[in-house]
Amino acid sequence: MDVQALPLGLLILLAVSYVWEGNRLLQQYVVPQFTRFHALITQFFVQPTADGYRSTFFYLG
Repeated sequence: MDVQALPLGLLILLAVSYVWEGNRLLQQYVVPQFTRFHALITQFFVQPTADGYRSTFFYLG
């Protein structure tokens, strides 16, 4: 199928729909997983100290 035979408006609409769907999937699946993972890492590796937050991986005392 020749891509250049398609109307330009159809190609733009197709590209916008792909971006829209990709953004929706990103917001629905990727962002919650990353947020959960980041909260887990923060809970295990970062402990509150007197001068703010310092990683227990580098600071064990």
